[in-house]
Amino acid sequence: MIQSFYTGNAGLNANKEWLSVISDNIANVNTVGYKAEVVNFNDLISRSFTAFSNNAPKNIEIGGGAFVASTVKDFSQGSLMNTNSPTDLALDGEGFFMVKDQLGTTYYTRAGQFRTDADGNLININGMYLLGWMLDEAGNIAGAVDKIQIPNDMTPKVTTNLAIKSPTNLDAGSPLLRSIFNTNDATTYSYVNAVRIYDSIGVSHEVKYYFVHEAPNVWKVFGVLDDEPMVFQNANGNPYAFLRIEFNGIGQLTKVSVQGDVASITGETPQESATDNGEFYLVNSASLPGSIVIKSYSDGTNTFNVRWIDDGNGNIIDLDDNNRIIGRIDYDTGKIVIDSFVGNGNQETLTVDYKYYSKTINDNTSVLANATTQDVIPNSVYIRKYNDGTNWIVVNWADDGNGNIIDLATNAVVGTIDYANGTIDITDPNVQQIQVVYEYTDNTGNLNLQTNQISMQAIPTTNNYSATLNTGGNPIQYNLDLRELKQLESEFIFYAEQDGYGKGDLLSVSVSEDGLVRGIYSNGQVRDWARIAVATFKDKEVLVRKGNNLYLPNSQTFTPIIVPGGVISKVRGGFLELSNVDISREFINLITAQRAYQANARTITTSDQVLQETMNLKR
Repeated sequence: MIQSFYTGNAGLNANKEWLSVISDNIANVNTVGYKAEVVNFNDLISRSFTAFSNNAPKNIEIGGGAFVASTVKDFSQGSLMNTNSPTDLALDGEGFFMVKDQLGTTYYTRAGQFRTDADGNLININGMYLLGWMLDEAGNIAGAVDKIQIPNDMTPKVTTNLAIKSPTNLDAGSPLLRSIFNTNDATTYSYVNAVRIYDSIGVSHEVKYYFVHEAPNVWKVFGVLDDEPMVFQNANGNPYAFLRIEFNGIGQLTKVSVQGDVASITGETPQESATDNGEFYLVNSASLPGSIVIKSYSDGTNTFNVRWIDDGNGNIIDLDDNNRIIGRIDYDTGKIVIDSFVGNGNQETLTVDYKYYSKTINDNTSVLANATTQDVIPNSVYIRKYNDGTNWIVVNWADDGNGNIIDLATNAVVGTIDYANGTIDITDPNVQQIQVVYEYTDNTGNLNLQTNQISMQAIPTTNNYSATLNTGGNPIQYNLDLRELKQLESEFIFYAEQDGYGKGDLLSVSVSEDGLVRGIYSNGQVRDWARIAVATFKDKEVLVRKGNNLYLPNSQTFTPIIVPGGVISKVRGGFLELSNVDISREFINLITAQRAYQANARTITTSDQVLQETMNLKR
């Protein structure tokens, strides 16, 4: 009889624990990410023995009540609630977010209430860091799992690629232009449009591309940076003033080439002059087609190039008594034509370096370049030979007929050289002659001889070009891609993309379904900085609750399996996972637990009454 008291008491204790679990579940019905607890009961045995009667076993088992054997968590998916906060996260599927406290302990949670702190770290409401993988610029995972940090500002990126994209179109029906190109005269170009690029310190610069319809299916492309003319320079250091692009009959781009050589000055120490080697033939119907030969010589101190012109019979043509070749500038066709050549019989060699007297900037530096045509001055071109006491220098200039040298900086366009029939021996047969000297000053107005240049590298097979410039930061070098450019008989359209940008401040953070954490910046850039890590366990039901919606694996738990977001579950940005407590079921459990408790209490009182009746038998 006494055992019934203990049996009833065991039932009371078990159902009391169940009531506690039910109360805990109901209390957490609004807790984000909470997983309901389920009670498992086991029975107790008070006495158990087996008796045999007529060789038949009889089991006699007297129970001792029940006890709470364990509680397990219901990890079924909770409902998702839209919060409109981009850093509120919910896992739609298996797994747990990984968070780390200040001591470096990693916890696991389904609660996704995150925000960014002052340093750009994603933290939960307890100040723990959300873990994941940081990404490189290409979006690839770089390094091990660590805290996710979104920079509060984006450093500038220098422009490295500029592409003219479809539906950019040059109007094939536009008039052909013969005038000398002038940015200030809209009648000298067919179309212009602009795109902004960025230097290394985030300063934006406007690059304008001018298109000149030179001939059927042939266009010239000039560049202007911040209202200053651009000179393009290839990998060999040869500068060029414009591109020539050619199309086939159906408007497809077939050829892009850099055009013409001009001089440039580089280096820390200012130079008195620089030279470039021009190429031309004498145009003389009375003479046979000849050839130009370039040879390198060394006098033991200096190495220099010389060249001579023959008349087709092996006779070297020399200079006249005034050491000059006299010609004329045809400004209508934009060509330099040599009308005549009178030698003095000395058969002197001729280097083809043309001197351009540039504007003086502090160091009195002058630049050698090709003589240029000028649309109002149909006069003479002179080639002279000078001796500075050490080297022979042959220079060339164009004048206005009154002995005044034409200032090429204000009229930076020349036409092509008119060749006679014959051959020409040059290193790069794709290069033709032209025109411009580019002068760019730094922020203080001084000419930087080392970096203030724009250069372009020609890759004719792919139509890609790179350009460099300097405006106070490091030089910009970018590839120009023209492959999607078309020429159709329709209106001009211009569309370009470039990959540079200025400094930006973090405006907001968003998270994709794949767990990609993106920063959105004031400069219009969107950058994937990290990918959220999701952990799962083969036996997650035995995870230990640590409060604050956190779990830790116990010693019996397998090592967590860590995968990127989107693999075993989708990451829902702007949502929170609600508690999965079923309130109606908990009310049913509450009623059941209450009745069970009452019934167990009744067994005790009933046992007491029976015991009392037994005691009354003595009376």
